[in-house]
Amino acid sequence: MNKYDYFTKLSAHPFYNIDFAEIETMTKKYDHVNYGQNEFKTRIYKDVHLNNDKNSKNTFKYIDQFVNDVVQTMDTINGMKIHFEENATYNEFIEVLNIFNERNVEIYTLDNNTMYFVGRDWDPNTKESEIDNEDLIFYQCSGGYFGGVDETESKFISFINSFKNQFNQNKIIYSAYIIFFLITIASIFIRNKKLPK
Repeated sequence: MNKYDYFTKLSAHPFYNIDFAEIETMTKKYDHVNYGQNEFKTRIYKDVHLNNDKNSKNTFKYIDQFVNDVVQTMDTINGMKIHFEENATYNEFIEVLNIFNERNVEIYTLDNNTMYFVGRDWDPNTKESEIDNEDLIFYQCSGGYFGGVDETESKFISFINSFKNQFNQNKIIYSAYIIFFLITIASIFIRNKKLPK
């Protein structure tokens, strides 16, 4: 099974694409909500081009270093435009998302063939809250009254959902385990049946 990469761990990147035209529309429609457009407008951008050529490896190193510097220094001035040229590949797009994921980037969007990276939404004027979110009690409304969320039930549902996702991603492996188990049980049953009494 290792030979055919059945144990390869699959992953997914959360990526929501909203272009600037849609941001402007939403901002005009709901003027009290900031959709992050200020972050994209105020940055000084460095341009990088990906075109599936011999320079791609060095370009990815540069992107990774730049992204790391912006995130680590909480930079609110600089950003990066990553242009996917005509010969750019899907793998290059995924590699950019991998870099963002590894560096815990929060704010980036794809507009046409250009990825805009601004890092995180750091507000230098606000201090970190002293309240730990894990210490807060959250309430949900159900059945006409407010009640605390049952933590045990929540963990059980989370476990079941996680198990379903694991099974769906590895159907072949789990099917092989089930078949192997059934064959083993059947062989033990047949062997015991044939033994003289």
